[in-house]
Amino acid sequence: GSSGDTLEPADSSSGTPACGALGAACCDGAGCNEGMCSSGVCQLCTAWVEAEENFTCAARNDGELSCWGSDEAGQVGDGPPTAQGVPIPVVVLTDVTELDLGAFHACAISSTPWCWGRNDYGQLGLGMTSTSELAPVELDPPESFDLGGQLRVAAVRAVAAGGFHVCARGVSGQVYCWGRNNDGQVQGLGTAVSSPRPVSGVPMAVTVDTGGFHS
Repeated sequence: GSSGDTLEPADSSSGTPACGALGAACCDGAGCNEGMCSSGVCQLCTAWVEAEENFTCAARNDGELSCWGSDEAGQVGDGPPTAQGVPIPVVVLTDVTELDLGAFHACAISSTPWCWGRNDYGQLGLGMTSTSELAPVELDPPESFDLGGQLRVAAVRAVAAGGFHVCARGVSGQVYCWGRNNDGQVQGLGTAVSSPRPVSGVPMAVTVDTGGFHS
């Protein structure tokens, strides 16, 4: 523990990964797994940050997700579009285990996949197009995209958002993509795809990733 605003050394006896390795001290004692001690209170560490051109999202190690920046398409995920200069908690979502950002949209895994923001190419995977969704909307995927466990910062990913499309890996290893498809980024040159579509020829994928206009 700590007193005042003093940052105490990490408690190496707990066996938990120490934020102290990143320059922030960890709290001692039950109920304080990872974080920084300030006035005897454990402030949880930020475990994952994703940044796009005009907005950013960050998840704490307890799965709370916040976003900030430009919000013209609702990509901050807190309701009516208002640009935010400080992190604002994303409504609805708790226990986020993964996230990624597209140009004007975002997707996260919280047991099930959720997406929000711009949807003019069906990039939110809701089976329809719309101007935008201002708060996270739950998808109904063909299979689970949740790889299980706590917030992951490793190379193995279950969801990846491109410029105007998204790809995800199901628990079976099948890859699904949806959204803008003018460059074949979903698979095959064609019209936009508004719900998760299986990608053929990629058996038992280990992870997924996307670029602006490719997967």
